[in-house]
Amino acid sequence: MAVKEEWVKRFRVDAENHLNEIRQGIQNLPSQLGQLIVQEEIEAEQQALRELFRRAHSIKGAARMVGLDEIAELALKLEELFGQAYLEPVSFNQTQRDKAEQQIIELLIRIKSEN
Repeated sequence: MAVKEEWVKRFRVDAENHLNEIRQGIQNLPSQLGQLIVQEEIEAEQQALRELFRRAHSIKGAARMVGLDEIAELALKLEELFGQAYLEPVSFNQTQRDKAEQQIIELLIRIKSEN
């Protein structure tokens, strides 16, 4: 049982770091995605979206590994949001940003409440 407690503790630290980086990443995105015409900027935007997706995916996978299935499901929703933004950047509008922020808050609350 002590091993699981240590894993959950480590998960909590890692997940909170990922969520803080996701928040920062969202803030660093241009206000309107999918509007760029310079190839380097398009690639940078796509890379930023992949990184947000990857971090949400990491939270989901780690939560499942330590048996926190409800948190994994919440992270899946965030992962899907970024996956959709990657496929259709123009769809990641302010409403989607607000939805991502709400999911981050919900994840942080759930993660902090895990023992």
